Amino acid sequence: MISRRGIVIIVLIGLAIVASSTRPWMSGAKLLEAKYSSRFDPYIDMGGSTSASAPFEEAFSAAGIKRVVIQAPMGNITVIKTGGNSIAVEGERIAYGDTMAEAEAKLPLVSLEAKTCDDVLEIVGLVDRSATSGLSGMINMVIQVPAGVNVESTLSMGKIALDGIEGSFCARVEMGEVNAHSTRGDLDINISAGAINVSDAVVAKKLNLVTSMGPIDFAGVLGEHNHIESSAGPVRIRIPRSTCVQVDADASAGQIESSFPITGLSSENLKSSAMGILGEGTPTGELRVRTSMGKISISEL
Repeated sequence: MISRRGIVIIVLIGLAIVASSTRPWMSGAKLLEAKYSSRFDPYIDMGGSTSASAPFEEAFSAAGIKRVVIQAPMGNITVIKTGGNSIAVEGERIAYGDTMAEAEAKLPLVSLEAKTCDDVLEIVGLVDRSATSGLSGMINMVIQVPAGVNVESTLSMGKIALDGIEGSFCARVEMGEVNAHSTRGDLDINISAGAINVSDAVVAKKLNLVTSMGPIDFAGVLGEHNHIESSAGPVRIRIPRSTCVQVDADASAGQIESSFPITGLSSENLKSSAMGILGEGTPTGELRVRTSMGKISISEL
């Protein structure tokens, strides 16, 4: 369980996120280097300071697979593009205890399983808390997928990183962050508390980036339908100069700053809004941006 001290620190971190700029995302090489990091944020009560781990590795033919569905309670998930015709799943199960013997005894409570069901590859990590107290384990995994395979991921607590995937991606995270680099396809990312960082993206049709607490940083080519929203945090959007879209932006307690021409831009006291056209030419899509606390910044790549 999360201690009272942990709750206080989480809140403070959330406030710090709102007040600070986003952290740069890790490069693909560093993601692979750090894929088996067995440490997590220190404010989480892991039920012990000693850890035991066990590796997991399995490969599946990508023939007929249209979607990869990933579920994990806590840990770090990395999804990268592969040039082959198979889907590789590597990971580690980690259990914590006050002693090595206790940590090893808890390891069977942490499970990781991958199986195919029709055209879906399911990767499920579980931590059985029935026989222990606290967050006794976590799961780290790296999944390599070929182009054209869509990915869905659900994570209670931790980080998700994407590198070069060509297909749609959908993520639901309760607490953590999502870093996406060089993606080609639709993006649908929703975080209850945490940051969203997207760089070098080409959105096919739909972009949906939502966080209740944290900053959002998007850099890339927008799709036809784009929605970016942070309830408490700044929103930064960097797009090509050729971009022209219908814009509906609102900063309830912040300013809208843009290096692009915007029609219908107005500011009153601390509130700013824009309803019109962003850029020059004929609009090729729509962009809706919302932040309740923080500024909206739109600039050229």
